[in-house]
Amino acid sequence: MQKKSKLVFFLAMFIAISFVILIISQLSTAVEPKLLWKKEIPSELYGLSFARKSGDVIFIHEYKGSRNQITILNKDGQTVWQWGPSLKELIGNAEISEDGRVFVYDTSEDIIYFCQRDGKVLWKLTDNNNVPNLSPDGKYVILSPPPGWYGPGWLVDSQGKTLLKSLKII
Repeated sequence: MQKKSKLVFFLAMFIAISFVILIISQLSTAVEPKLLWKKEIPSELYGLSFARKSGDVIFIHEYKGSRNQITILNKDGQTVWQWGPSLKELIGNAEISEDGRVFVYDTSEDIIYFCQRDGKVLWKLTDNNNVPNLSPDGKYVILSPPPGWYGPGWLVDSQGKTLLKSLKII
């Protein structure tokens, strides 16, 4: 009788372990990333910002060897908007709001642009080398000194109104 109960115990353990292994293998394939789209960019990327809610991606990349441009792709990998600046206006930083509705970028000419998703400029301002950082909701832009630099920052709202100037950025 003991042999039979040991056999039943080992058989039950084998079935339980097999069931656990099956569940784990199903879960691991369920959480494995799935490629949604692929886009080849034939140049180096300089900056990237991702809109979590809309799935839009904004990035800066080299354009024809000497300039750079901004491209916005939607969640399906299709180009929504693209801009290739003049040789004088190289882009320094670009960020997009979480909902993909607005974005901000700066140029080497010390101009900050705040735009709608389609590229329509809502406002622009001249700034001395500060880097624009967009709040996740797109309602505010913090202009702060580049990394390693010290100086005053600004807080600007989505209408282009300066709310704080000489903001101390540490």
